[in-house]
Amino acid sequence: MSDKFIPNYAEAFVRILEVTGCGTQQELAVFFGVKQSSISDAKKRKNIPDSWFLALLRKLSVNPEWF
Repeated sequence: MSDKFIPNYAEAFVRILEVTGCGTQQELAVFFGVKQSSISDAKKRKNIPDSWFLALLRKLSVNPEWF
């Protein structure tokens, strides 16, 4: 799968934090099972990996289209 460029990344990132209940990048990294640097890199690139959307769907039944 390819990573997705999100035009309004900041809004999507806030939604991810809200739906996961995470307050920090470290907590989000634990949720997704990645290193904290992966969260920072995604923010710098304004890019949400497909695997994050799949994790949200599988763990929380969140429709990726919502983001």
